[in-house]
Amino acid sequence: IIVIVIIGIVAFITAAIILLNKFVFSRLAIKRQIKDIERRYSYLDALLCGQDAQYIQRLSILSASNLTYVEVYENFRKTFNEIRDIEDRYAEAKIKQVKSLIANGQYKEIKTVINDARKAVDQFETAVNKLDRELYEVIKPEEESRQTILKLKEEYRTVKQTFYVGQADLTLVNDS
Repeated sequence: IIVIVIIGIVAFITAAIILLNKFVFSRLAIKRQIKDIERRYSYLDALLCGQDAQYIQRLSILSASNLTYVEVYENFRKTFNEIRDIEDRYAEAKIKQVKSLIANGQYKEIKTVINDARKAVDQFETAVNKLDRELYEVIKPEEESRQTILKLKEEYRTVKQTFYVGQADLTLVNDS
C-alpha cells in the first residue's frame, strides 16, 4: 500500500510539474521574449525617428547651402522614408499581432508569430543600424568642422578680450 501511495504521489508531482511547465513557465518565457523584442524595437524606433531624423534634417540644411549634398540628402531621405514606412510598420504590426494573441489567450499560434516578429525586428535593426552608420559617416566631417569653428571663435574672443584689456598699455607703445 505504501508503494502505491508513493507511486501516486510521484505521478501527481510529475503531472503537476508538466502542467506548470506547459501552462505557466512556457507562457512566462513567451512574455519575456516579447518584452525583449519590444525593447529592441522601441530602441530602434527611437534611433530612427530621433537621431537619424535629426541627421536627415541636418543634411537638408547642408544641401540648401552646399549643392554637393543635394543628391546625398535625397538618397538618404528616400532610404529613411522606406525604412520608416515599410520595415518599421511591418515590425510594429508583428509585435501588435503577438500582443493580441496573448491578450486573446491563443498560445498555440504564438510561436510562429513570435518568430516572424523576431525576424521583422532583426531586419529592421539591420536597416536602421546601416542607415545610422552611413549618416554618421556623412555628418562626421561637418560636425568636426563645426567643432573646429567653435574652437577658433572662442580663441578669437580670448585674443580680442586680451587686446582690449591691454589696449591702454599698447597706446603708450604706439605713441613712441
